[in-house]
Amino acid sequence: MVINNFGNKLLIKKPGIIMHDWMYNRKFISYDEIVKIEYCFRSGMDGGYIDFHTDYNKYIRFNFTQRNNSEIKSAVNLLRKSFPELDIEEHNIETDPFYAKNIFLIIMGIFFPLFGIIFTWCARKRPIKNRIYYTLAVLIIWGIITFTIFSIYMYQFNATMNMVNDYVNGLYY
Repeated sequence: MVINNFGNKLLIKKPGIIMHDWMYNRKFISYDEIVKIEYCFRSGMDGGYIDFHTDYNKYIRFNFTQRNNSEIKSAVNLLRKSFPELDIEEHNIETDPFYAKNIFLIIMGIFFPLFGIIFTWCARKRPIKNRIYYTLAVLIIWGIITFTIFSIYMYQFNATMNMVNDYVNGLYY
């Protein structure tokens, strides 16, 4: 079974699971290595994923879009039939706390960047790579906003000081 998602590919074969990312990096996971499979269907703003846990708190994630939900469902059913001893569980987004929702994190990143970053790292819902990307994006955006506001302030301050200097110089001449 093959699942394509914008350059990423998940192949479920007899010897194991093969993942290709958009950079053609290949990861192979044998079924003997898999301890647990956790998946979540994409809905609304929250992304869909399937995690293949290989060790305690270590997993390899395949992200997918909403159009891949049915393919993931059939892949999970195939894995359940083929490997009944494997622990496969569905993650329900409705049970997530409010601060783990994507829309909340986007709003917090825009209006309260420090809290948005803290909530992103506390939720641990996303892989570290995505949390780092989010943190860098928020810091870059707020760095640009801060620089722009500071530049406008300094321009206005300098214009005001030039007016004051012109007025003072006009008093003496």
